[in-house]
Amino acid sequence: MYRLFFILMFLPFLTQAQNSFAEDVLLRRISDSLPRGWTMVIKDSELIISRHDSVLERPDTMSARGDVRNYVPSVEEEKEELELFKKEGHRAMSRITYRLEPKWGPWTMMNAWRNNDSIENIISKLQEKYKIEGIYRRVKMNEEFSARTDDERERVRQYWVERKALAAQFINYPQHNSNRYSLFEKSATGIDNGFRAIWPLEAVREWYKVEELMLDILGRRVFR
Repeated sequence: MYRLFFILMFLPFLTQAQNSFAEDVLLRRISDSLPRGWTMVIKDSELIISRHDSVLERPDTMSARGDVRNYVPSVEEEKEELELFKKEGHRAMSRITYRLEPKWGPWTMMNAWRNNDSIENIISKLQEKYKIEGIYRRVKMNEEFSARTDDERERVRQYWVERKALAAQFINYPQHNSNRYSLFEKSATGIDNGFRAIWPLEAVREWYKVEELMLDILGRRVFR
């Protein structure tokens, strides 16, 4: 019911491509303050912030850089790092895309919260429903069940089927609100995020500036 409400509410907006943020003061402030070589556009109900020049990207889960804003490599370290990127990396564009919706008001947020709270309440009772509390265990951040019989395995299977179906009904909250829009992060590429490293370092520092602009001007993620 809540999900139908959201679809009907936003359908007219989704059929109209918004090609300008001239009337959105907050987005215009961000656009005017982006690092040199970065642009922001609205196209087909999406906000896209991107860097003109490409970067080199490689998988990296154990970076020795730490916070690159304070990382100053020696000339030799810089050469070694560039060679590693040339060997293991590939070209990518630094870009983050947000899906846009009309700005959520308190009533919209309340309906989303009620929907999600109701689903969380149902999920919290699923183990009792399928009588699998006794075989439940938590390993690190994962739920596991030590099922020993076919009957237990079937009940665990049914539990996961229903839990997955319920989780699909959660309504995502926006990351940010501007004057006119609520922003939902859709994708990000060419961004140093702890799972991939980016070259040159200047591109990473520029992205941090973009991120800080979003937080300073739009505020932090919108929560209940």
